[in-house]
Amino acid sequence: QDCKKKYEDCFKVACQQSWSDFTPSGMLRLIKKAKKEMQGLDMVILDHASLTKFYRVRGISDPKEIINFYVRFLTNLSISFEDKFVLLLASQTNRDGIKELEAGKTGSLTNLAEANETERSAATVTLIYSGVNAVESNIINFYPKKNRRGALTAKPIISFIEPAAYFVGERAVAGSISLDDLMED
Repeated sequence: QDCKKKYEDCFKVACQQSWSDFTPSGMLRLIKKAKKEMQGLDMVILDHASLTKFYRVRGISDPKEIINFYVRFLTNLSISFEDKFVLLLASQTNRDGIKELEAGKTGSLTNLAEANETERSAATVTLIYSGVNAVESNIINFYPKKNRRGALTAKPIISFIEPAAYFVGERAVAGSISLDDLMED
C-alpha cells in the first residue's frame, strides 16, 4: 500500500486481493490490467517469487516445482506478451547463503532458495545484502553472480541507499518504520 501511494504516477502496484489473482490466468489478467492503466508496460516485478509455492497448481504437489512452474510461466510470458517486458523476480537465498553473506563471502547461485529455475531462466542474477552494520550506514552490497550478456566483477558493488527505502528488515524491527504501516487493511 505504501508503494501504491508513493509511486502511483510511475508504477502500478498489484496486491493480492484473492487467491485467484495469483493463478497463471490471474497473473496474466493483472499484467494486462496494469498495461492498460499505465498505457504500456516496461517491467513486471514479482516480489517475493518463492511465495508462489503457496499458490497451488493442478498436478504439481512439490513446492519447489510450483515455484519452478511460475518462474517458467512468467519468463515465457515476458517473452511472448504482445509488448515484451522485463521480468524481475525477487527471491531470497537459503540459510547457507545468508550465513555466507554474513561472514563476508560473496554468496553463490547454489544458495538461491528453493527453486533452480530462477537461476536457469535468468539472464542476470544479483545477490543483494545489507547486514546490521551496513543498514545503519545505509550501505547495500550487490553481488553480480550471473550475466549472460557480459563479464562479472569478482568484488561486490557497494551502494548507498536512502533510508526510507528500507521497508522491512532491521529498520522495521528497530522501529523506524512500523510493521503495521506495511500491512494491508
